Amino acid sequence: MLPKKQRLKKEEIAGILKRGGIVSSPSFRVRYLKTSEDMRVAPVVSKKISKLAVKRNSLRRKIYETVSPLAERLKGFDMVIFLQKNKETGLFDDLKDLLLKIK
Repeated sequence: MLPKKQRLKKEEIAGILKRGGIVSSPSFRVRYLKTSEDMRVAPVVSKKISKLAVKRNSLRRKIYETVSPLAERLKGFDMVIFLQKNKETGLFDDLKDLLLKIK
């Protein structure tokens, strides 16, 4: 899990959605905004993915796990990561490749 200072708050997400850039793949869509601070992330997993909160929270934690080793390389970006309904094998490897395209 990322430290609290590296997680976005609900109020901050709206600004990223309005002004941020987009990169996407079949499994993920990432909205990002360049900032002067550390990397901050907010994963979004909708009820369309799973109706069970336990499963959605597990997917959020896996997204945090995938992003945390990349924190130094993605310094200066705020990101909102949306999980798409399409599920494939190697899902989180795809996320790493997608995040490295941001720079």
